[in-house]
Amino acid sequence: MLQHAWSRPESRRLVVFLGLSTGFMLVEAAVGLLSNSLGLMGDACHMLFDNAALAIGIWASGMADRPPDLRYPYGYKRFEVLAGFVNALFLIFVAVTIMVEATERFSS
Repeated sequence: MLQHAWSRPESRRLVVFLGLSTGFMLVEAAVGLLSNSLGLMGDACHMLFDNAALAIGIWASGMADRPPDLRYPYGYKRFEVLAGFVNALFLIFVAVTIMVEATERFSS
């Protein structure tokens, strides 16, 4: 799938951005853990799920280019919609996790 993404210019940009974003996420998470900053850790977690969403989007884009077959006679275009749904679930999970952690810190 990575070879397919690298062969298309618009997907290649996404792969490069995914690498850069992952690097920034790791630095932000390390600094957040060292400084015990909920804001930095929350943003690093958000970036983790953004990176996962990018990876899923790159995968879904590759799947959507597949031709119809016996299993999916209408094609694979809905994989992009499912990728968007998974991204929404990731963001809800991050929001709830940050709210729980913030509530615990506020109460203490």
